[in-house]
Order: sequence, then structure tokens, then C-alpha cells
Amino acid sequence: MMSKAPPIAVPTFELDCDPSDAFADDAYRAFESAPPVARTPRGDYLVTGHPEAVHILRSPCAEPRSDYPIAGSRWNRLAERFFVFLDGSTHRRLRSAFDADFARGALNCNGDRIGMISAAHAEAFRSRIEAEGAADVITDFAVPCTVKILTHTLGIDTEAVTTVVDLATRIRSTGDEDREYLDRVAVELQTTADMLMDGGRFDGSLLARLAMACDGDRELMRATVSLLLLAGFETSANLFGNLALALLWDPRRTRTLLDGGPSLLPTAVEELLRLHSPAHVVARIAREPIAVGDLILPAKARIAVLLRLCNMDARVFARPREMDLRRTPNPHLSFSYGRHYCLGASLARVEITAMLRALLPLLARLDVDRSKPPEWTAQALGRSLVALPVRLRSAAHAKGQA
Repeated sequence: MMSKAPPIAVPTFELDCDPSDAFADDAYRAFESAPPVARTPRGDYLVTGHPEAVHILRSPCAEPRSDYPIAGSRWNRLAERFFVFLDGSTHRRLRSAFDADFARGALNCNGDRIGMISAAHAEAFRSRIEAEGAADVITDFAVPCTVKILTHTLGIDTEAVTTVVDLATRIRSTGDEDREYLDRVAVELQTTADMLMDGGRFDGSLLARLAMACDGDRELMRATVSLLLLAGFETSANLFGNLALALLWDPRRTRTLLDGGPSLLPTAVEELLRLHSPAHVVARIAREPIAVGDLILPAKARIAVLLRLCNMDARVFARPREMDLRRTPNPHLSFSYGRHYCLGASLARVEITAMLRALLPLLARLDVDRSKPPEWTAQALGRSLVALPVRLRSAAHAKGQA
């Protein structure tokens, strides 16, 4: 549906206007006045309505589809086995392997450790920016923090995934069609997965249960471990970067969170997720005809659910373009919906809340580096920042803000 896009620099620095991902804005502007489900000239269906999206995503007739543009590449051959693109008994079996560790209750019990990791990385970030006057929220805080949380959750050594992390963080500035680079990432992911699988590190861990769920299918196990290594930190780091930019751009938001105390954070995180999730599109294909309102989507219809626009459906969200950090209820679709609801949603909520809690006092002292306009990634389906450089606020500026 949408092709490769170059990184787009923000054209304005006005405080009364949030920085804008120009590629996404241009791509979606044409759909804002479209009906909730619209058929494109090529016969695909675009879903921009929240209730319609919920109906489709929960339908047993809507199957996941992978639309990677590089047919036959190493990356495609690996990605096609990612369990997010599988369905039926294999998908259910793999998801069940994560239930004990990724359930909200288990993560809450583990929250103290996640909070300690976040606090330690926030302190390291504070020391760096106070020593140097400038730093990058994504590369200097979000990536190392989310990597540490992931490896702690999986029960593996952080050092074991260093090369994967280096390659994966560069994906955000790589186009969807950069076959050579994506193939390098695929090879490194599989090599690291093999090392972990052959290293006897799975006893009593999440990965041990995953190995049992794969039932001897080594290719499936390799693909699933690869997906965990890639998406388990990179998506959360991208998400935190988006949320941090939204707060930094208007310091009144950070002040609202500080004044509201810890009880406000979970509600605020949901609103930040609604407006600033890096996931924009979920792709499905109709296994059988699907009735949606007055429409019948035929069998084999290709469906693109535009999550960002669904999250701005005025039928569901009052003042949908306004950020309301106290908004409740907030039934956003940033983690999708139905049986393919994001497996890591609970982990993402716990870690993002812990990271914000740890970094908020420092965010109140920071400004976005206006000499380096924010840039978004070259991927069309998942929009996130390439970098987020910040500086310590000057004493005079800080006094004026007080």
C-alpha cells in the first residue's frame, strides 16, 4: 500500500504545534474523509473506523498477512515464520508459551526489577548529559534500557545480543527495500538464535517453554527467538522515543505528569500510546467473506487496518486530536485487537511506565535540540524517530519556565 519513504525532517519548531511526521501525515490526509471501510482502485480495503477495525481484527475469517517487499530474500524467509504471521493451532501454542511470563500479574510481580533497571539507566543518562550538556534519548537511554529489560525477562546475557542490537538499531534509518542490509540482519538474528538455542541456557526459562511449544521445529524456534530479539526491545525503544518527544515538545505535559504523581502515569501512557505508537498498520487477508456494516469484504480481500486513524475516530474518542493525559476510558488499538493482540503489550506498558517514572524529573530539565530537527524512519508501516537529541535547559530558560 505505502512504499519506502525517506526520513522526513520536521519543518517547524513552533511550540504550539507538535512536531509532525510529514510522510505519515501526507499518506493519511487523503483517507481522513474516507468512509470507515473504503475500497481502493486496486481492490484492497482500507479500514479507518475504530468499530469496523475491532470487528475485522476479532473475526476468525481475517488472517494475518505479511507484506514484505523483497520476495525470496533471507529476511523474507525468516520473517514468514514469525508467529505473528501464523494462525491456528501453531499460533495458539506459541502464544501459550509466553502466558506465564508476559501476563500482567507476572509482570507486576517483576515490576520492581524493571523499575530498578529503568532507574539505573536514567541515572547513567543523567550523568552523561550533565557531563556533556547533550545526549540522545533513544540511543543513550531507550535502547540500552529496553535491551536490559528484555534480556532480563528472557533470562539471557545482554552481551549475547550486542551485535543484533547494533544491527537492529540501524534498521530505523534503513528503507523497507534495502535487501542487502535486511539480509544481514536476518543472518545475524539467526546466528544469535542458534547460539542461544545450542548454549543450554533455556533451563526453567521462558525460552525453555518456547522450545517445547515449537515441538522440535528448529526453523520455527529460530524464527521465534529472532522475533523476540528484534521486536522485544526495538519496538519499545521506538515507542519511548515517540512518547518522550511528545512530552519534551510541550513542557506543560511533563509538568502535568510530575504534579499528578504515580497514579496518573498509567492513564497518561495509554493516551501517549493512542497518539504516538510507532505501529501504524495491521495487514489481514479475508479467508472467507466478512460482513462489515453494509459491506461484504470478499474472500481473499487484502485489508489494511490503519491504526493511527482508528485511534482518532471521533465516534469513539472525544476531541480525538487533543492529548488528554487523563483520558478514560481509552480503547485505542495501538496494540491491535483480537487473537493477534500484541503479545508484548503488558510488558510494554510496565516498562514504558517504569522508564517514564525514572526519567520524568530529568525530562523537566531538558529541551529538544532545535538545531537537529527530528527525523522519522524510512519504514512505511512503523514510524519512529531515527534519533532524539536533547540538551540541558539553560538556567535562564529554566527560570522563565518556573
